[in-house]
Amino acid sequence: MSLPEAIELEVLEGLRDVMEEDFDDLLNDYLTQCDELWRETCAHFAAGDMALLRRSAHTFKGSCLSIGAEPLMQQMKALEAAAAAGERETVAQVIAAAE
Repeated sequence: MSLPEAIELEVLEGLRDVMEEDFDDLLNDYLTQCDELWRETCAHFAAGDMALLRRSAHTFKGSCLSIGAEPLMQQMKALEAAAAAGERETVAQVIAAAE
């Protein structure tokens, strides 16, 4: 997936305008948080804890939305819904697709 497909460039440009010199820090924080949330989400799946997985996916979804990562946000939305419904097989499929 190329950058224009993965991130809404207009959102990034708007953030750059608003954040100015803090934009790089914002982007680095987002990437760090994504890594942490992804590991956390996978750990919750491995432990079979759908409630905590749903919360992680919800937080991850919000982070993606704020930075303009629409495709990843949609995956986290699907993951959150599947976890809330206790659909372990669907959760496994979404996790596999996101990796």
